[in-house]
Amino acid sequence: MPVDGMLRKVLTLYIGRRWRSFCGMSREQFLSRATDSLDALGYEYSTEVIDTTGAEKLMLGAGDEGVRIDVEAPVPFTVEAVTAKSNPVVGYMLKFFSTEEMREEMTADVCVVDVRGIDADSRPAIASFVSELVERSDRPPWRLTHHVGFRLAVLLRLKVKLLWRYWLGVDRSTATTPS
Repeated sequence: MPVDGMLRKVLTLYIGRRWRSFCGMSREQFLSRATDSLDALGYEYSTEVIDTTGAEKLMLGAGDEGVRIDVEAPVPFTVEAVTAKSNPVVGYMLKFFSTEEMREEMTADVCVVDVRGIDADSRPAIASFVSELVERSDRPPWRLTHHVGFRLAVLLRLKVKLLWRYWLGVDRSTATTPS
């Protein structure tokens, strides 16, 4: 069920030219589903490994590398994904209460997805991409309760769900396909 009415207008203003949200799959799973979705839609794109920032490493436990997808056609936009293991407080606390193997299991399969280049022309194409990605996923990308950092974060989970479902209601009829 997509987001409607006044909430859609507020989210459109909030998102602006950049959409960033958590995703309930690993960076590798996201990349696989994203490229499958782009291929299915016939979009032209390239991928590259990127370095994560110090802030991403500290606040997300992102590791050294992320991935960027540069979509060239039908309209240009960029998608980046970095791993989101845990914030510094959760990571520190888990060291006292769990083994390394348990920590790895409790903080697996979440990434942060960042879409840039959103405007009136690219919005329908991005909506088609996100809808295709959601359709190809084993579980909704907004489902995060498998990760220890989101189990009690009810409001954050609600925000993430709204941000993902926003795209499911965007009019995709004006999305052009590459020739």
